[in-house]
Amino acid sequence: MAVITSFTINDLAIEIVPTELDQAEALYALVDNNRPTLSKWFSWVDGMQSVVDERDFIAYAQNKAKQRGLFMFTILANNQAIGMIDLHNIAGQQAEFGYWLADNYQGQGIASAAVKHVGEYAAQHLNLDHLIIKADKDNLASIRVAQRNGFGPIGDDHLVALMRTKW
Repeated sequence: MAVITSFTINDLAIEIVPTELDQAEALYALVDNNRPTLSKWFSWVDGMQSVVDERDFIAYAQNKAKQRGLFMFTILANNQAIGMIDLHNIAGQQAEFGYWLADNYQGQGIASAAVKHVGEYAAQHLNLDHLIIKADKDNLASIRVAQRNGFGPIGDDHLVALMRTKW
């Protein structure tokens, strides 16, 4: 498995790897176990009802990656899936971040570090240097992740959209 970046937080060896079909069962279990929290912020959660759904989405993402439309990564802690991070809505040198972590891994700085490392990877290897994070205005944790990484507001009525350039 290719590791695009790695770092350590609180004695956890964090690796960010391309999402693969063989991760579908673990990722679905993670979504299902964290469904109440994830469904507050993500509309896709209700449609993710089985390992087959997860596998289908991973296959879709892999196809979109070939077209440079979506890059999806799994966040591992000590070799166990704990969340995901992706770059989507790619246009030219601009992309949007998406990310989520299992409840018991939130609040430890993992999402902030993942955004930092994947942002650097995007700039260095994917030629993406205008990155946007859109978060529900009530999702303060996600807004803080963006702010810790130097993203500044670009405005929206229902979402907080933040952008960072120059990685």
